[in-house]
Amino acid sequence: MAVLLTASMLAVAGCGDTSKAQEYMKNGDDATIELESYTKKAEKGIDEFLIELGVDLTISDTSAFETAVDTANEQIDNLIAEAKKGKAEYKKILDLEGVDDYKKYANLRINALDNTVTVLEGLQDLLNQLVKASAHGKSLTDELKSWTEENTEVIAALAKAIAYWVDAATYKSDNNL
Repeated sequence: MAVLLTASMLAVAGCGDTSKAQEYMKNGDDATIELESYTKKAEKGIDEFLIELGVDLTISDTSAFETAVDTANEQIDNLIAEAKKGKAEYKKILDLEGVDDYKKYANLRINALDNTVTVLEGLQDLLNQLVKASAHGKSLTDELKSWTEENTEVIAALAKAIAYWVDAATYKSDNNL
């Protein structure tokens, strides 16, 4: 009788953790859906990410370019806030028991978020450099090329972020999470 009662209590505890894991996963996914979308659309490179943020390197009007950069920086700040919110939800999953599939998924998403934040912070640096280049009449395309060559860790983080986003989506689908 005691064994049966203990087994029942463990089963209920496991179900409780699974439902919590599902809740935290949903909250994390909901918080980061826009961020994931931006990152996946930028598969071809940093210039594609800039386009997604509304920054057009062909704008010759410095004032219009600065306005676009200000808007992009606001978007980046919002995306970083999304990442932090999502990461906090996924970290809650790591503290649960009996939810190994959810933990693996949470770790994939956390890695995607960490790499994406590295990219976003790099983009803010790039945008600042582009504004300076625009003010001095320099080629924005050349400035982007130079920045990309000097910031290979950001480019690598973008590739990793995309891979982690894809791996997490595949894992979630394959494991019916």
